[in-house]
Amino acid sequence: MLRYLLLLSGFLLMLSAPAQQEEFQHFPYELLASSINDKGVSPDTVLSYFIKADQCMEIDRYDSAEYWLGKVGDGLAFKKPGVFNYYYHTRQAEVFYYNDLLQLGLQQSNRALTIAQQLNDSLFLADAYNFLGLFSLNLEKYEDAEKNLLKGLSFFQSGGYRKPLLALSKPYHLHGNIGEVYTKLKYYEKALFHFRRSLEEASKENQLRPQALALISAGEVLFELNQSDSAIVTLSKGKQMALENKDFDVALFVKKQESPFQAELTLKKGIPN
Repeated sequence: MLRYLLLLSGFLLMLSAPAQQEEFQHFPYELLASSINDKGVSPDTVLSYFIKADQCMEIDRYDSAEYWLGKVGDGLAFKKPGVFNYYYHTRQAEVFYYNDLLQLGLQQSNRALTIAQQLNDSLFLADAYNFLGLFSLNLEKYEDAEKNLLKGLSFFQSGGYRKPLLALSKPYHLHGNIGEVYTKLKYYEKALFHFRRSLEEASKENQLRPQALALISAGEVLFELNQSDSAIVTLSKGKQMALENKDFDVALFVKKQESPFQAELTLKKGIPN
């Protein structure tokens, strides 16, 4: 199954480099300054480290990103958590995810949740619960993952959605991850519902990569539900969308899946004369 939220799935929370620079120019420095310790590191310097970490993550250089995030951490006062600290902990969680340090990532996600609760901000809460759900999913703690993801989704349903300072989880991220959890639990009907919701939410924002991933995931579930014809059609749609958007890694994944699916479909239908 596909991983939602991060690079493999196309749901990375970071911006492109030009967009990052524009966003960071409008980042409220007073929020950052309130979280700087007394080691003599200026807010501008800490922010420059943070930008460098994001740029490294965008080109898959996670060890370098961890180096810059370490320098960010040296300049933060963790006893006065604020918005910037929240982004710091979730960036750390992303790096640990890619480096397969899941327990460390879970720890950072819990720290982010604590800050989100202190800020009492629905977007940060939804985002933090998405991170907790993702790490629980990959640690095979499926009940915890389900609980966290549904909790995160509830903040969207109750409070709507506004544009955050920097990119955070959106409804299609959480629906996709919940679909993954239900697939692992073999609750295929529930999984299909959430993959379709993920597709719907991504379509609203014209996000092609998550749409392709939702189609692929739905196709896999349809096959598990013995709806082979629909599965092949759905997988093909996902592959075509990925190719049109030049998401060749996604298209390659579909290619790997198609052969066994097609073989099984042939066995079910019978080999024609």
